[in-house]
Amino acid sequence: MSESSESPPARASWLRTAVWLGFLLLVPATLWFSGALDYLRDTERVRADVSTLGPLAPFAWVLLHATLEGFGVPATFIVIAAMVLFSKPVALLVCVLGSAGGMAVGFYLARSIAREWVAARLPPRFRAWEAHVSENAFLVSLGMRSVLFLAPGPAYVMGLSRARFLPCLLGAALGCVPGLWLMVYWGGEAATLMTRIPIWAWLVLGAFVVGGLVWRRVRRK
Repeated sequence: MSESSESPPARASWLRTAVWLGFLLLVPATLWFSGALDYLRDTERVRADVSTLGPLAPFAWVLLHATLEGFGVPATFIVIAAMVLFSKPVALLVCVLGSAGGMAVGFYLARSIAREWVAARLPPRFRAWEAHVSENAFLVSLGMRSVLFLAPGPAYVMGLSRARFLPCLLGAALGCVPGLWLMVYWGGEAATLMTRIPIWAWLVLGAFVVGGLVWRRVRRK
């Protein structure tokens, strides 16, 4: 057998990974070119449609948020629409639950489809990093969600690692609360404030998270 030949399991792993990556690119592209994202911007139309759901509207919105964010669609439009559709406390709750659900969807996709492929090709120098992420799943997930906010990347990173699901979910849920609270209760003012935060402030936040990880590791020793 030649060195270039691959076993059926290896080919299946390649295929699953290719399908996963293709789907992650296809879903946002389809929503963009089909005008679905423009629909979310039309708050009056969305309000009219959602009002027909009655008391089921918050549950439907959580499901929509979780699905779209999990498949890589930017959730900013969903949060803004929720701010118009619901009262502030309800909007905050559905956005937090939706973001946590999006993390769960992204985590499951990465873990079930691409984890084996990545693990088999992970360079040795990154295995220690992966082990560190897995051992400190809650803090790493909390830090990434706090800094990257609604970006779907943290869910994929944690899903590709060996981290347990529950700490990742709790960290992501808590990490998105401050940013969502600012968006829901302060709206445009919060967005302007976020853009004005200097880079050194983000570096301080990152140093704080790293310091917490180091302190926890030293305590274990």
